[in-house]
Amino acid sequence: MNVIADKITIWLVHNDVISEKDKDIYVYAIECLLLTIIPIIPVLVFGFFGGNIKGCMILMLTFFIIRKFCGGYHMDNPYMCAISSAITIIGVVYIGRGNSIKMGYIYALIAAYLSLFINKPVDSDNRRLDSNEKAWCKRITILLCMVTVVVIVLLYVIGAYSECKYVMLGVIMAAILQMMGVVKNHKTSVANHEGT
Repeated sequence: MNVIADKITIWLVHNDVISEKDKDIYVYAIECLLLTIIPIIPVLVFGFFGGNIKGCMILMLTFFIIRKFCGGYHMDNPYMCAISSAITIIGVVYIGRGNSIKMGYIYALIAAYLSLFINKPVDSDNRRLDSNEKAWCKRITILLCMVTVVVIVLLYVIGAYSECKYVMLGVIMAAILQMMGVVKNHKTSVANHEGT
């Protein structure tokens, strides 16, 4: 990925779009952009050929927005993270096919909301949050959860059951990854404590 970002940045420098002194910043930004795009493209292709592009987009939008503020599990290798994200989202879209909303979805959604309300945002090794940032992210996460509750109820009332289910699954995915991040951070903290 670094090679691709570097080649794009060199092209931008040679065409006087950016200056040489800003090259490193642009390499990093392009890498971040590519790591965001990597999971989206195969999911949209899967959605297109599976006839469920709308479900894929609703799930990704819900998941990515909540995940941005609640944090969660991050793999050590960002490329593996992007690939596993794509596979996970495709799997969830596949599981969510059909229009019925089973009680299991509702129970999982309630557990997800409780988890998102109780847990603090999970930061990563790459980006540590201070207490003010954690408090702000927590407020935004709770606000987003309340918005999704309203959206889910409205979609259900108008009979858009499939769309309703994909919003629910996006919330559930974000909560699961947040819990995985909590567990990973706890294990790391215990290991660090035992090592001292």
